[in-house]
Amino acid sequence: MGLLAVKGIDPFTTLPSDRRAIMLGRVICGVSVSLLINASLELIPFSLLIILYQTNPFWTSVLSFFFNNEPILPVELIGMILCFVAVVVIATNDYSDHDMLDAQVGVLNELTTVEEQEVQL
Repeated sequence: MGLLAVKGIDPFTTLPSDRRAIMLGRVICGVSVSLLINASLELIPFSLLIILYQTNPFWTSVLSFFFNNEPILPVELIGMILCFVAVVVIATNDYSDHDMLDAQVGVLNELTTVEEQEVQL
């Protein structure tokens, strides 16, 4: 909006009147999401909140398929299923016992050991 003002364009008068209701709806949805995110911080951990929030493209694709009849390509569907399963696994597991961290450190340790052996050859 600031760039439009610099160019001397008033965004409120250049917006067609038939699009103002849509823009108002987008504003209401955007503000609602921000308020719900802030309210949910008291209910779930921030790390889980971010993971759930990042599923936004998934839900956008699903809703555009139903409301706008936009096709979902097979490769997109496979990617969406894999990502959604990963989010469900992450969201439903309790990593407080640090087993995942131990596994990641073990894998990194093995990778660096293999690299050191290759360098010595």
